[in-house]
Amino acid sequence: MGELIFGIISGKRRKMKIGKYEVAGLLGKGGMGEVYEVSDPALGARFALKIYNYSGDDPEVRRRFEAEGRMLAKFSHPGIVKVVDAGVEAGRPYFVMDLVLAPE
Repeated sequence: MGELIFGIISGKRRKMKIGKYEVAGLLGKGGMGEVYEVSDPALGARFALKIYNYSGDDPEVRRRFEAEGRMLAKFSHPGIVKVVDAGVEAGRPYFVMDLVLAPE
């Protein structure tokens, strides 16, 4: 599984979607996943979406990724991002969090 990219159709760039979310760009990636800035067209709100992208097919790694989303969803603290949604896209689980950008 490679990094999600924007598709090109007839020389025009089309928006990539993960579930109902439109991808604005890649924020970062690590060992288990990639984090994208996304928007929810229905709400007009921006979020961060982390999608599972482990190159192996280890059920334990996937279980830990899914557990991370469930655990974050239970917390309410100013220092921890809030998970607001979760789903599966093309067999890959993801969770959606509040977007926190570093000051410029």
